[in-house]
Amino acid sequence: MRDVSIKPYLIRAVYEWCIANSVAPYITAISRQCHNLPENLTIDKNVTLNIDLAATDDLVIDNEFVQFNARFNGLAKKISIPIEAIKSIFSKELGHGLSFVPEIMEDSGVNLIETENNKSKIPAKVKSSETDTKISRDKSFLKIVK
Repeated sequence: MRDVSIKPYLIRAVYEWCIANSVAPYITAISRQCHNLPENLTIDKNVTLNIDLAATDDLVIDNEFVQFNARFNGLAKKISIPIEAIKSIFSKELGHGLSFVPEIMEDSGVNLIETENNKSKIPAKVKSSETDTKISRDKSFLKIVK
């Protein structure tokens, strides 16, 4: 039996908490993975969107996508964001929320997969240049504080 991700349930819970506390819920996602997003919003790697009741119509948060209708510069768009691409959901006013490790890599758009031996996630497709580079660990990044 395949494990069902807890992520969409947590997103829905934080969304409901924001609405119950009369604060606007925002989501941050990998912009290149968002479907039908206006061109000017896909310039940066991440996009932050207001998903409040007043900012969206027909909001649906299911186990695979966050979908809603919104207006951008007066133009109506139906936005669809894969759950895997969502990095956080939070209240801008209070600063409370949850952040997630995206299950889609930002730079390449490659999905992450679970290995058979352990449950850690690795890229489904790794470029050879990524495997050849090694991080130098000559000096510790920790420092002693007295």
